[in-house]
Amino acid sequence: MGLGTQADSDPWSVELKVVYPNGETLSTLVPYIQQMSPASPATGTLAGGASGVVSNKARKTLSNDETTLVFNVGSVAADTTVTIQPLADENVPALDVGMTNVTKGPRRGYRYLPHGSKFLQPVSLAMPYDKALIPPGHTRTTSRPSTSTTRRAAGWSSIGCRWTRPTSRSIRPPTTSPT
Repeated sequence: MGLGTQADSDPWSVELKVVYPNGETLSTLVPYIQQMSPASPATGTLAGGASGVVSNKARKTLSNDETTLVFNVGSVAADTTVTIQPLADENVPALDVGMTNVTKGPRRGYRYLPHGSKFLQPVSLAMPYDKALIPPGHTRTTSRPSTSTTRRAAGWSSIGCRWTRPTSRSIRPPTTSPT
């Protein structure tokens, strides 16, 4: 978006100034040098949801619509039904400023149920992404690019109504088996 007579694609910047209670002042200039358009609408038919029971006694792999969850032994305290549901664009909350959805179409994200699950062991997650949607200057392994924006996978917290980042530090390339 341009300011005044600027074209939408013209670079611009904004000064961010913080004044602390002790009177200390910090400021920085945040440049906006490239307008990123949202992902083009995804077309195609979405897969339906799929569920499986995860036990604390055995390793379990659940896959649906190109996404995979791998639960190690002891990941859950008791048998738990886990669901993977592909989401259309209209079912994904608006992204925060500086975030880019790189999920491979036709889906624009996934819902993993049950909400609020706490796992006792790390759970591996693999999701499809579209390399063409990764912003210029970034790569699939970029976790802290040279701009002020962090590009990493994120998940919507329906409890906090906000986007949160997982502990993973990078986006890994698709593999035949998740790691």
